[in-house]
Amino acid sequence: MAALVESRRQSPLCLPAGVVTKIFLYLNFSEIILSLRVCKEWNRTLTSPLHSTLWRNLEVPNNCMMRWWPSHADVAKMLSWAGHGGANRIVMGRRDTARATLTLVLNESPNLEHLEYTQPVEDLLLPSDEQLCKQLRNVSIHGSETAFRNAAPDVPGGFPRTFLQNAASSLEHLAFEGIPLQWQNTELEPEIPFLPKLKTLRIKESSITGLPLPLFHLSDAFPGLEQLFVSQASANLDPGPMPELNPSRKWETIWPKLKVFLFEANITTMRYWLSRSFSPVRFLTCLSRGDLLQHIRLDFGHQGWPCMFMYGDIHDDYQRSELQSLRSFRSCKLRMEPERARCLFSSAIRTERLSSFDIVFPPNSLDYRESINHLHGYGWLRGAPSIVTLGCYDFFFPIWPENDEDLHLPQFLATFPNLQTLSIRSTRYTILPFTYLVEVILRLTHLKTIYINDYQNHPNVNLLRRAAAEQGVELITEERPQQWPMPLSS
Repeated sequence: MAALVESRRQSPLCLPAGVVTKIFLYLNFSEIILSLRVCKEWNRTLTSPLHSTLWRNLEVPNNCMMRWWPSHADVAKMLSWAGHGGANRIVMGRRDTARATLTLVLNESPNLEHLEYTQPVEDLLLPSDEQLCKQLRNVSIHGSETAFRNAAPDVPGGFPRTFLQNAASSLEHLAFEGIPLQWQNTELEPEIPFLPKLKTLRIKESSITGLPLPLFHLSDAFPGLEQLFVSQASANLDPGPMPELNPSRKWETIWPKLKVFLFEANITTMRYWLSRSFSPVRFLTCLSRGDLLQHIRLDFGHQGWPCMFMYGDIHDDYQRSELQSLRSFRSCKLRMEPERARCLFSSAIRTERLSSFDIVFPPNSLDYRESINHLHGYGWLRGAPSIVTLGCYDFFFPIWPENDEDLHLPQFLATFPNLQTLSIRSTRYTILPFTYLVEVILRLTHLKTIYINDYQNHPNVNLLRRAAAEQGVELITEERPQQWPMPLSS
């Protein structure tokens, strides 16, 4: 060992090959590429079979260092350096990645487990060879919305139905943008691949199509689904064929293993579409009386949805849901009456499973007593030791409190002994009272992170960020990111 460190200029390549590989695996792919330029010895050693593991994670990012991107010939070399079986993980982030390059890496990587790519500008058709990608577990497709909406499946530019169907024996995670037009047809059998082992599905559609997304078709195609994340502009879910037309299809048969349901709808008008999605959303949040659900997110752009969603027959399935396994409930616009929330979430609080929760206050109210009463109604939540993350939205308390009794929100937050992350937003505060409120919260709590999705470039926020840093708190002027897939508990 003394010989290895004899000189400060000693090359790390003199270490055992296994140690060298572990060291370089700490680098991202762009940094590994740059390492080849250090000298000929480094290039020769790092591309030898001893270090083939370095090249099994093949990544062509959209923002590569030094503005250099591997050519088709470069990618072919890297695959040869990976050795027999090619790459295990492929990420092609550049939209102008040639179809031939993506086809090459698929053909030369029979052990591929993870495929992530941005839909190329040119029309792309993935290989249909049944012998390819028999170990593929994860597929993510970005920038595909226009292509998938306008082209039929299995044609250049269209949804790669056959490619995914060939991977059905192993595929567990699927994410893409742009719901294929054929999927949204409730009258004809849609062109959806049958993926019995699929566990997580994330689909995003930012354009308004007016066509529904039939849930019964999806449940037939992906019967073992555990996590579902739907992001739509039009909030246009639809059950599909109704049970009376097909008695074997009932809500109780949909996704018996579903543990995560995340739903976003960005549209702010068109109540017809909102009302059509109302029942599907309610049913999905009370499957098996909600006993299996661990994570729920419900965000709607329409202010009318919350009241429509939360009020109904106290004896219906949704109101009887216990959500006893729930770990997180997230919504920055769904206002819930405290008593309704207590009925839904108190079991998860008693069992100390609920760790993340959002509170939305009465919107557009200029009477701060409404926010005070709303917060008092959440007395059942105060001091819960399991709560690690909280979100507080659309509140309105006395702007300049006269005494500690007026510090309603900071004192409420201070009751949670393990609170680490806070998301806070209210459009009814100007910058000065808002920063004062955050300063008080910093003083009374032991937070690690605060998210404020307003006032990004305001000088007062920069001062507040420095004050937070002095107390060991990171202030982030963005929305709290959505983790995906969500962690599951046994």
